[in-house]
Amino acid sequence: MALPTLVKTWEHDINNQGGVSSGVSGEDCARTMFQMKDALTGGGSAEIATKPMLVSRSCDSVSFGTTDYWLAYTNIVVANVNHSWIVLKSQGTIPYEICIDMQDNSPHKYQLNYIGVSMTGSFNAGAGGSDGSLSTRPTAPDELQILGTDQTWCAGLNVGFLSRVHAMMSTDGDTMMLIVHINNVPTIVWRFDLVQDPITGYVNGMHVWMRMQISLANALSFAELTTVSYKWSYDALADIRSTYISYEAYDSTEVACSVGFVVANEWDNDWPFYPLGVWTVGDKRGRVGTISDLWLGSTGTNEADHYPDVPTLYQFAQVGDCIIPWDSTNQILTS
Repeated sequence: MALPTLVKTWEHDINNQGGVSSGVSGEDCARTMFQMKDALTGGGSAEIATKPMLVSRSCDSVSFGTTDYWLAYTNIVVANVNHSWIVLKSQGTIPYEICIDMQDNSPHKYQLNYIGVSMTGSFNAGAGGSDGSLSTRPTAPDELQILGTDQTWCAGLNVGFLSRVHAMMSTDGDTMMLIVHINNVPTIVWRFDLVQDPITGYVNGMHVWMRMQISLANALSFAELTTVSYKWSYDALADIRSTYISYEAYDSTEVACSVGFVVANEWDNDWPFYPLGVWTVGDKRGRVGTISDLWLGSTGTNEADHYPDVPTLYQFAQVGDCIIPWDSTNQILTS
C-alpha cells in the first residue's frame, strides 16, 4: 500500500542519551528527566525550533521563579524539603502546562511527588493557583494528576539503566509526542493532540495520553492506550471527558484486540498502518475526531523497525504497536 500522507509538519529531537548506567542512586533518573525537558524545550541544538514548549516556572532547590533553572541534570535535585520542580507550557492552540515535582519523601532519590497537567496553563498565582517555592511545587485550580505522591517512574529502576529520549512537535505546536525507551522498552509515552476533523461542539478538543512506568516486562501494546486512566479530552467549555484512541470502534473489547496481521502482505510485502480516531467513554457518545499522524501497526513487527525499506528508510518508526513519523535520517535508538 502507499505510505500515509502526513497531516502535520514535524520537528524531531531524538536519540538523546538519558540514563548511562551510572550506578549512582537517582542519577540515571535525573539524566533522563533533564533530557525530557531539554528535548521538549528545544535544547541546546534546538531541533524543535518553531514552537517548542516553554519553561513557565522552575526551581533547582536554590532559586525559583519564571527563569529556566534546569540547565543540566545536576540542577535536578530530588529531596524532601528544598528540591527541583518545573512547569512546561505549550505554544499551541491550547496553552496547557505540565508540572513535574521532584520531591521525594524517601531517601531513594528516584521517586517523584507529582506530574500533572493544567489544560488552561494555570500553574501560577495569577490564574488562581500558586507560584511554588523552594520546597513546594506550583498549583493550578484545574490540575489533573498523572503521577502521585512518592511514585517510582523509569519502570521503577534506580541505578544502572540506559535510556533514550525522543521528542516530536508539530510546527503549529498543537501535537506533541515524547517517548522514553528504557533498556530497549518504550516505558514513558506522552502525547497531546488537538483533535482533527472534530464533530460539531468539539472544536479545540484536546486528547491527552500520558503513560508512565510501563513495565520493562511488557512493550507498549495497543491495550495500554485503551485503559481509561491517563487519557482526557479538553474542549472550549473546559469540560473534561475521558476518551479512547480507537480504530473504528469504541467498545473496549473491540479496541483492545491486537492486530491479527503478523506477516507482511505476501503480494506487495507491505505492513499495515491503521488510522486512529477518538471516541468518548462513560456515556459512549461516539466518535469525536481523529488523531494526526499516529497509526496502529502489526504485532508481527519489531520494536524500532523503520518504514519503508526504500527509498527513504527512516520516514516512520515502530514504537510498541504504534507507528509514528520519524526524521527520515536517523535510526531510532532504544538504549
